[in-house]
Amino acid sequence: MKRLKNICIAISLLVSAIPAIAQDSEADERRELMEKLRHEYIMERMELTQEEESEMRKIRSEFEAKMESQREKQREEMRELRSNLREKRVSEEELTEEEAKKALMEKLMMEEERIKMERSYTEKMIAAISAKKTMEYRRLEREFKKELLEMLQDEEKQHQMRKELIERRRQEMRSRQRGAEE
Repeated sequence: MKRLKNICIAISLLVSAIPAIAQDSEADERRELMEKLRHEYIMERMELTQEEESEMRKIRSEFEAKMESQREKQREEMRELRSNLREKRVSEEELTEEEAKKALMEKLMMEEERIKMERSYTEKMIAAISAKKTMEYRRLEREFKKELLEMLQDEEKQHQMRKELIERRRQEMRSRQRGAEE
């Protein structure tokens, strides 16, 4: 329970630090911290041997590296498409039928590649820890993401409330100043 509390504290510190982080090295550190917190969150709730945990970490690390590589490739292809559109001074609506079909087929190919990686990852997980534990692992991953998103949304709401409060105080001060001037 104490460990869970520490994880929650670490997540909230991470969430509050996100707006202040801008550089790539800091983003990498944030990503590493997020991965560590995700891992601890899941491992704390699963009953795995040290061997299974070690194997899971290895599989997950390999999968994340492949997925990041694919995401970067996809981002690069989207940048290239947007660049080509800007050069031609056309919008997506103005693409020729052939250009639109090519773009759609490339997107589908990337999705198929992602699904292949996901299938391979799942098969490796099943071999390492069993199908039932793999399902539990996936459920806990979704749970972690959901909790993290909720924390981010709460942080955003608090930030918005602070901004509104500051604005109201400024308006009150202005109206007081006007009243004092009159």
